[in-house]
Amino acid sequence: QPEADILHTDCQRMMPHDSEGGITMYEQQQIPANYEAEQAVVGALIIGGNVDELTTEVNLTPNDFYFSDCKLVYKCILYLNDKNDKIDIVTVDSTLKTAKEYKGIEFLKGAISNNPTKHNLIYYGKIVKEYAKRRWYIDMSNKILTMAGNTTLPIEKISDKVEYMLATESDSINVNTADDLIMQTYDTIAKASENKGSIPGQATGFDNIDLKMGGIDGLAVLGARPGMGKTAFALNVAEHIVYNELKPVVFFSLEMGAQQLMLRLVSSMTRIKYSALRYGELEDDDWTKLASFMNQSEKTKKLLICDEPKMTVRKIRSVCRRLKKQYGSLGAVIVDYLQLIEMPNNKNCTKTQAVGDVSRELKILTKELGCPIIALSQLNRANEQRSDKRPTLADLRDSGAIEQDADSVMFIHNEDAYRKDKSQPPTGKVEILLPKSRFSQTGTMFLKFQPEYMKFSNWNVKKDPFNRSKNSAAVWDKPDENDKENAKTGEAEKEEK
Repeated sequence: QPEADILHTDCQRMMPHDSEGGITMYEQQQIPANYEAEQAVVGALIIGGNVDELTTEVNLTPNDFYFSDCKLVYKCILYLNDKNDKIDIVTVDSTLKTAKEYKGIEFLKGAISNNPTKHNLIYYGKIVKEYAKRRWYIDMSNKILTMAGNTTLPIEKISDKVEYMLATESDSINVNTADDLIMQTYDTIAKASENKGSIPGQATGFDNIDLKMGGIDGLAVLGARPGMGKTAFALNVAEHIVYNELKPVVFFSLEMGAQQLMLRLVSSMTRIKYSALRYGELEDDDWTKLASFMNQSEKTKKLLICDEPKMTVRKIRSVCRRLKKQYGSLGAVIVDYLQLIEMPNNKNCTKTQAVGDVSRELKILTKELGCPIIALSQLNRANEQRSDKRPTLADLRDSGAIEQDADSVMFIHNEDAYRKDKSQPPTGKVEILLPKSRFSQTGTMFLKFQPEYMKFSNWNVKKDPFNRSKNSAAVWDKPDENDKENAKTGEAEKEEK
């Protein structure tokens, strides 16, 4: 067998026959396959190659293998990887011993003896994938030949079928018809009907937000100017998911160290002032509160903090996949903050384009993980120059595609921070602006913020004006009567000026 290309003519299963049972001229078309590359893939994986990296970057599936012995071993490796079991020659051999098609440990030794290196795994995988695509094109050509030769088929139907096959391109791309999905959709609606009092998305623990938005779904972007409490808000959401719903949350803190984050969590959970924790100025009852918090270690284990400063989307994806495999599912992923994710070094790519690429990758990741991703984002200084300091979508720094990719965008606006008269105590009332949401109406929600405890909490939860269930996602927050009066006063002052 030649090292580069092994071309097989003994592949009549892919070749069309004529109406009399004879073989068409396409029987002579040789089928491309590369045994050495397929063997190198399984060999490199057995000696420690990264399975997740291969499946992610190359999207290599068992059906991409042409040779049954290599395909069987690759299936086994994927099975062991899914179980988080060790992958080596002993475990693979032990798992496959009862399989009829298995050629024995000698095949595994042969795959390793060809000296594949795990560093070249992606290269080997791409070769296998390329040959699989070539076979797919030959298979499609044969199907087109058969259809074209069938004179009973209308030419329009043939054209439509060919166009559909080429558009979907390969079995590795999942394309569903609406007919395939209708029963799944019905089940989703029926389930929602049975649970009318529940939040359809991931609850945040803040009633005003959960009632309006129906919880958080997909990619949620949270923006605010420095000092408004972005990290505190995200940590409070994580706190609810971990301690109240007992779901794991992955928190990528690219700006703040893990210890700083934990001090904020302890302050929020125990209502011990953050400054007292930081400087060690605790009262006797504070120690009691701290001890009570420490007893919740089983729940605390589900808050997973990564404070590595140089994180790429690929690294974030890898960590999340590993943790999802470990825990079965994730409640949420939080990234603090989006602009600090490492971008590829591409001179032809602007910062805005690079941030857009990151937001798109996070959007894809949220679908894969099956949980929301809350991405914190910086704002530019444009709102500081306006009389109305409330942020808008245009204020997202390096916004580009962020607002396009996000399923929802929230802004934190604290009017106390802009008050010139500091003699009066702060109101603690914070506006959570929702200028974009794919799953609910837009509008404004209100929370209370206590910066001394790094704590957000509910503020005057509104009743549903439509008299729907308690947790209906259709709630539309209306300003308090005091807010209306303040607005009128402000407008009058502007007219006088």
